[in-house]
Amino acid sequence: MRVANPARLQETRRIFSVIGGIFAALILLVYVVQVREDRGFLRDYDDYVVGVDFVNSWMMGRASWRDEVTENYDIITYNQKLSAQFGEDTRIQQCSYPPSFLLLASVFGLLPYG
Repeated sequence: MRVANPARLQETRRIFSVIGGIFAALILLVYVVQVREDRGFLRDYDDYVVGVDFVNSWMMGRASWRDEVTENYDIITYNQKLSAQFGEDTRIQQCSYPPSFLLLASVFGLLPYG
C-alpha cells in the first residue's frame, strides 16, 4: 500500500484551487460583460431579467399575499403578469415551484424588486 505525501497533496489542492478560482473569475467576467440595463432592469445576454429564479420566487411571494397563486401556474397568465411588471417584451418563462415553496417565497413577496 502506498502512502500519500502530505506536502504533495497540499500542493495539488493549492494548484486546483487557483485553477478553479481563475475559471470562476473568467465565467463571472463573461457574464458581467454581457449584462445590460434595459427598461429599468438588468438583463442578461438572452434578454431575461437578471435573477430568473429570484424573479419566479418573488412573483410567487407576491401572489401568495394577493391570493393569486393558482394564476402563476397558468403559463399565459403568468407571462402577462411578468410583462406588466418587467416590460412587454419580457422573455417567456414559467413558474415551476411547487405550492410547498410558498412559505419561503411569501417572505420575498413583501420586498420590492429592483
